Amino acid sequence: VHKISLDYVALRWASLGWRAYDAGLLCFAFAHGSNGLRQVLEDYIHGRTARRVLRTLIFLFWLSITALGAAAVIGGVRQ
Repeated sequence: VHKISLDYVALRWASLGWRAYDAGLLCFAFAHGSNGLRQVLEDYIHGRTARRVLRTLIFLFWLSITALGAAAVIGGVRQ
């Protein structure tokens, strides 16, 4: 177990590989949460078209949040 500090995170994020790994974890975590949200909402929505719209909206939400997070993780580090 490491003592996590700002210096430790800065040293780890100095490598593009670690930033890509963290962005991948972020992507999968958001996908997991979005899928759970979809499952819960589909219990209350009964209609083929409504479910298709719901899935599209949740996918677009996931895509935008993931893109923002990945841009912050990968591109938001000062060298």
